[in-house]
Amino acid sequence: MKNVIVLTNQIKGISTREQRFSGIKSIYGKDIQIIKPGNTKFSQDEAYQLLKKMLVKNPNTLIFALKEKWLLEYLPKLINENVLNDNKPTQITGFSDTNFSYIINDKVKLIKQNPFVIGESATNLLLDDLKNENIYKYLGF
Repeated sequence: MKNVIVLTNQIKGISTREQRFSGIKSIYGKDIQIIKPGNTKFSQDEAYQLLKKMLVKNPNTLIFALKEKWLLEYLPKLINENVLNDNKPTQITGFSDTNFSYIINDKVKLIKQNPFVIGESATNLLLDDLKNENIYKYLGF
């Protein structure tokens, strides 16, 4: 079986990450390694070094980024240091709002999302919910 690494920060309590991670687990099981880059330059550099070490040890790996930010941060470095290249079996995927990750490496398979449509859908759900409720309850009056 292919090694699976998920790049993400905290999952618990963030519904979109929980749902995405749950979907990944349903396909790949429990043997998923999570790398949490954190919010500081130091922790992100540590996460990069761990990712690089894991890919050198086992290039037969699927990298799954729950945020495009991690692909944009790490792909150029991995390519520049020859950890990723056309001769290695590493596969890369993740959720994306743009095509930048694909431009960096055209082997990346992106799950496109449109922030406008997501926002519009969320707003419509909220408005539908509010139609039958007292709006003042939501406003704290």
